Amino acid sequence: MYKLDENVPIHKALHSELIRRIGQMKPGSRLPTEEKLVAEFGISRSTVNTVLSRLTEQGIIYRIRSKGTFVSERKITRRELTMLLPGPGVLSGNSNSSFFTREFLNGVLDEGLKRGFVVNTMMCTSDHRRESLIPEAFRSFATDANVIIPADWWHDVFPDIAACGCRVVCFNRQQISTEMKRQLSNWYLLTYDMESAVADAVARFAADGRRRILFLEETSSWSTGMMMNGYKKGLARAGLPFETALCPEIDYLKMLKELSSGNDSAACELYGELWRKLHFDAVIIPSYLYARPLLKVLKTEGVSVPDDVAAICTDDWIELEQSPSISHYARHPYEYGVEAVQGLDQTEFFGREKIMRLDFIAGESTHAPRNKNNAAVSKYPAFSKNRHECVFDLSL
Repeated sequence: MYKLDENVPIHKALHSELIRRIGQMKPGSRLPTEEKLVAEFGISRSTVNTVLSRLTEQGIIYRIRSKGTFVSERKITRRELTMLLPGPGVLSGNSNSSFFTREFLNGVLDEGLKRGFVVNTMMCTSDHRRESLIPEAFRSFATDANVIIPADWWHDVFPDIAACGCRVVCFNRQQISTEMKRQLSNWYLLTYDMESAVADAVARFAADGRRRILFLEETSSWSTGMMMNGYKKGLARAGLPFETALCPEIDYLKMLKELSSGNDSAACELYGELWRKLHFDAVIIPSYLYARPLLKVLKTEGVSVPDDVAAICTDDWIELEQSPSISHYARHPYEYGVEAVQGLDQTEFFGREKIMRLDFIAGESTHAPRNKNNAAVSKYPAFSKNRHECVFDLSL
């Protein structure tokens, strides 16, 4: 007997499981009978019938009397795609989140125009808070809809979107659990390779003769397991021992909240204490927000970066110019937007995962080229808010 997810209502769990299976079947394939589904899942026939009726209404399956239930043809609609946005002001702010979302959308707009898509956006909250997401609002996508999710920020409503059976490309930072991936098996996942970035950073430090490599273990971060795996793999590859002292645990969400509000006192105190205790010669920075406190503390201690202590950040692109002495593993979010549209624009859309390796950008070379007025010059097109329409605004 197959065990459905016990954390969601039974009809919803069955719907998601059948959607997952149907996505792996060819059009015209026959589904098991209601009797077989009842026996396999150990649920009532009325529940099975309700879910099959819902799938029929969505156009995912069709029924022929006395013959059975079959998988419908999956149509490819090129006319429109919708990218989710977290909240008002996200495209005009100066935060890292704003920069990432703006440039991601910029890539979607350019590639979408090139491939004949009309690009829409969906504003999902009024206050940019996960707690304000309304699950019911994400259950109305048509089965032939094209949806781009630019982050795992929408993690809590993934099952609601998946239940619609629409085509989805989702960018994520290796923060989707194995169980959740099973529910999203029909999605195209663009996965930011955090594990390899950390492993490569350790190997690069070791090749440069660094032996005491500090890594902050984020106890409340979804991606901490993958990053720790990368750290251990990098050490093993370099023949270095694993030292618990060099992996102090931090409360990531608490620290992130303080840093986001401009309060870096706790981070500075942490780095200062670690430096005086460990005298590390390299550090892996898990978030760009940790970069400035680190540089501030090391400058106070008379330590040179990158000569005395080398630093590599495995976060986003925005901090590259702001911390030129720190190297990075990163890719410009514009490229993720382009990849997302390419993922949707397939003759036959099917679920899979693409692991995206990051580019290494050495410290002083992270400055963008500058013109005669000393203004940064980017190879990526300028963003314009007038090139898309917000057709769904849940913030109202």
